[in-house]
Amino acid sequence: MTRKSVQGGYCNWPDTGGCALTKLECDDPSNFLSSRQMQSGPSRAHGGSCRWQDSIRDTVLGRCQTADGVKTPCASTLESCPEDDRTKWVGPDPTCTVENNFFGRCDSGMCAWSHDHCPTDNTWDAFDGGCTCDRVQVGACSRWKDGGKEREVFCAVSELACDDEQTWITPQEVETAAGFDCFLCREVSVVAPPPETDLGTAVTEGSETMTIGTARSETNNSGINNNGTIIVVCATLGAVVASSIIGLVAWRIFKTRRAAKRAFEGGFGTEAPPTIAIEMCTDEHDDTDKASVLSME
Repeated sequence: MTRKSVQGGYCNWPDTGGCALTKLECDDPSNFLSSRQMQSGPSRAHGGSCRWQDSIRDTVLGRCQTADGVKTPCASTLESCPEDDRTKWVGPDPTCTVENNFFGRCDSGMCAWSHDHCPTDNTWDAFDGGCTCDRVQVGACSRWKDGGKEREVFCAVSELACDDEQTWITPQEVETAAGFDCFLCREVSVVAPPPETDLGTAVTEGSETMTIGTARSETNNSGINNNGTIIVVCATLGAVVASSIIGLVAWRIFKTRRAAKRAFEGGFGTEAPPTIAIEMCTDEHDDTDKASVLSME
């Protein structure tokens, strides 16, 4: 279903009403500018922001009051209250806004701005907890332009939101006239969490389909392979660096020891002097009593 939402009007200077959904919210209804009349204005001045969704949701509503002086819950109009409580309209109430209000429901099941918007219903369930502003179906203001060749349609809460060039279309007639339905607020976009899927279950996203179990397996294997490759490379580089350091230290030690050995051999390697020979001579013809003779060779 194609849908559009309401854009607000504005109570023009010297009015103090500001943003307004209908001309009744202005100090002087003649100061009211419809959303159509506001569409060419600056977005941040002269009420241009009144067409934004934040302004619609922040619109202040009122309450009905019974004959006993009891105020009803927040309401959009006097006609949106239960019939027995429509003695007096009290508004605006700063605590009542479009966003936090519960609207009424028709017999047909349609949430509506007012009981007057229901088709031939005889009952009205006011303040229905399921009728938040994004579910409230509204009508529209329309006009023909370019000599009747093109039709402009602007979603609106009532005929009191139309300017002098526009005519009112009921909520039930909008889809036929414009090709879409009108609602008070846009739908709230809620991003749902991804559903829990068993391993091996196929999930289609856009135009791509993948098997969760396979995808997880491939992801895990890829991660393991990448980590294993990094570990092997780092270990190899570490081993090369460590081997280089050990070889350098061993070579320095070997060189130092060799130099010390050469130095030692150089100091004591000359030929030793000849030994002294001592001979003991005995001449049997000598009359000397076994004298010792020393000879130097």
